[in-house]
Amino acid sequence: MSFIPATLSKILSELRDPVIFELGVYDGINTQHLIMSCAVGTPRYYAFEPDPRNIEKCLLHIPETVNFYQAAIGNVTGKVKFHISSPNTNGETASSSISPFKDHVKVFDWCHEEAVIDASCWRLDDFCAAHEVDHIDLIYMDIQGAERLMIEGAQNILKRTKYIFTEFEGLTLETQGSLYEHSSSLEYILCMLPGWEAVEVLPGDALLKNTRL
Repeated sequence: MSFIPATLSKILSELRDPVIFELGVYDGINTQHLIMSCAVGTPRYYAFEPDPRNIEKCLLHIPETVNFYQAAIGNVTGKVKFHISSPNTNGETASSSISPFKDHVKVFDWCHEEAVIDASCWRLDDFCAAHEVDHIDLIYMDIQGAERLMIEGAQNILKRTKYIFTEFEGLTLETQGSLYEHSSSLEYILCMLPGWEAVEVLPGDALLKNTRL
């Protein structure tokens, strides 16, 4: 996921002083675009990236006003196993995950697990409680098959979250398998989020809205 859809840009342009969480920053380019979309007031921005190979790129591109954390977001607060992927054919290192690889290599033959390291991780509920975040306007997440783990660890704050932009498992699972152990279809994600609906569905990505807010 490496773009900001027009629908999301319009939503951000109308929110005053939005609270934004970006999970899986990679190189910080999307961070810049999301902040540029905020037209009213000043965003309160939290960004997370656990892959140590990407930290230098993140810090090069993200503004100093961003609260940056070298950590993952999942269903555990503490240390977790982080599965390091090989670079893709363009040299990009954006496929690592706290969710173990499953059938990834069957679909993308370049993608192998190169190592497993310890990484810092937060449950989003714990992070928000510790940092006095009482609501979120947007969660923009590119966390490589760990979507359900994030949701499991964010049951409280998601009740006070307006929008989520997320990847989902878009493969035909019956024939190609599942990329990560915890990969989730859009239907599964919505089942975990009562009261949410898909505002826009793109190939492999979806913008979700909390209809209770």
